[in-house]
Amino acid sequence: MKSIADINQQMNKVQSAIMALNAMNTTVQSVMIAGSKPVIRIARNGHCARLLEQGKASYTHVGHDGSGRFRQGVFELHGCRITWSESLH
Repeated sequence: MKSIADINQQMNKVQSAIMALNAMNTTVQSVMIAGSKPVIRIARNGHCARLLEQGKASYTHVGHDGSGRFRQGVFELHGCRITWSESLH
């Protein structure tokens, strides 16, 4: 079980990451605090593409669901895992 101090520390990381994402005009879709690192789901944007080109982001999952093929990208920001999904129709 996490202590209040651990949760507060993760909330501070989330706040810093969301402020940075907002400065990049990124749409935040959800935040999940579970495990050791908060996960923030965003809408894909041009910043994601630039990070991929620079090798600072990567695709970690490629799959298929009821909506078709997709891939999931990820990078880290202020101690948070930032993810997005892309449809590959």
